[in-house]
Amino acid sequence: MSDKHDSPRFSPAGIDSLIGDRMSVRGDIQCKGALRVQGTLDGKVSCESDAPLVVGTTGTVTGSVHAAHLLVWGRVVGPVTSSQSIDIHPGATVIGDVSFRELAIHPGGILEGMMFPLPQAGQQTKAPAAYIEQSTWFAGPHRVALMATLAVAITIGAIGWTSRDKLPPSPPSVSGEARPEATAVIQVPSAAPAPPAELHTAPPDTVTETAPLAAAESVAATRPAQPPLPAPPGNDRESIVTVRGTNPSRPADVFLLISNEPSVLVRKKHGDPGEGTRIATDLGEKVSISIDPDELIRVAKGRDVTIYYQGAKVSQRIIDTGSWISLVPR
Repeated sequence: MSDKHDSPRFSPAGIDSLIGDRMSVRGDIQCKGALRVQGTLDGKVSCESDAPLVVGTTGTVTGSVHAAHLLVWGRVVGPVTSSQSIDIHPGATVIGDVSFRELAIHPGGILEGMMFPLPQAGQQTKAPAAYIEQSTWFAGPHRVALMATLAVAITIGAIGWTSRDKLPPSPPSVSGEARPEATAVIQVPSAAPAPPAELHTAPPDTVTETAPLAAAESVAATRPAQPPLPAPPGNDRESIVTVRGTNPSRPADVFLLISNEPSVLVRKKHGDPGEGTRIATDLGEKVSISIDPDELIRVAKGRDVTIYYQGAKVSQRIIDTGSWISLVPR
């Protein structure tokens, strides 16, 4: 069945503007009527009326979207703000944070981002008015990871319980001060994905960051605290830090940048002696940026930014050094 007959909010006769499947448009668009995208659109989209923005099965929109109603059968990469409703149909993908009053994710639809429900008219509530017909989190590899984490947590708890009376007494403190006890903390993910935790930095010059498993965190928590690593020697701008993604199911050719202040990001090819290309972002802007496997990025100005790549968060320490960052897929 064609996607244009699947939703009661869409009627072919009500389309005011069309970007065909053989068209590619680059730039910001403002429309007052219904817009249908069958081709490629790279830029911000703002629909000022209650008419829907429809992304067909062959359509791709890269950039922030503001629309009262958004119906997706294709692909949208960028934050979405909807004053009314968002429909993600089977086979569709939305990558980016979404704000909405009503959200429907049909079986086979994918949403990669955080959900921010808006209060209903005349109501003071933060409860989401969303329904998800099929959850993509508690299925497949996510279910296996959750079950493995629970098994590790139960095993560690059982070992600690059975050996509580077999541990030798602690030697008295020479200084007379109480010695702090190490506490192991295991966090089990809920059905909804939580924001990715900040990653730890390995020794320079080349650093690879990975998200440790919950079991590894529990073992590391029993070890004494280590002093902070020294800053990379020499000019930080010339050093390269490698950040590895943690979720192979997420796209490897795009990362999310959230600016908490006006910032400037620089990107260039690996081995290019030049300064690279500058990308300026405004305060509070959330933008999805495509990246090639041989490209490097760094934050040149305005270090109060957040960068996510395949579920991994680049640590603030790396951003503050202004070093070049190589994003490696999981």
